[in-house]
Amino acid sequence: MWLPNYIINSNQNKPLANRGKISAADGENVSVSTFTELRELPVVAPYGVAYCPPVSETSVVLPIADGNVCLGVFAQKKELMPGELMLFSHGGAYIHLKNNGKVIINGQEF
Repeated sequence: MWLPNYIINSNQNKPLANRGKISAADGENVSVSTFTELRELPVVAPYGVAYCPPVSETSVVLPIADGNVCLGVFAQKKELMPGELMLFSHGGAYIHLKNNGKVIINGQEF
């Protein structure tokens, strides 16, 4: 019985992820306002994807062993079917990969 109690007690002191608003971004790092201002956080993204989230987007910050990282921002609601993917910019440009094999780039179908 000691093992479940040990696991429960040892995990209670670990920090949890926080939600906050992007307060500044410079293309390399971001600052996020959570319960406090967290500055110069690296943005974590899948390999091959680079982006700079816009100010005021809601983000997720995760504490790690040597600081914090911004895991990204909450997805915006888009008209997507399950399995589809859309890349879009703050300025309105987008690429939509559809389930039927079509690719829509800024409204043009390929």
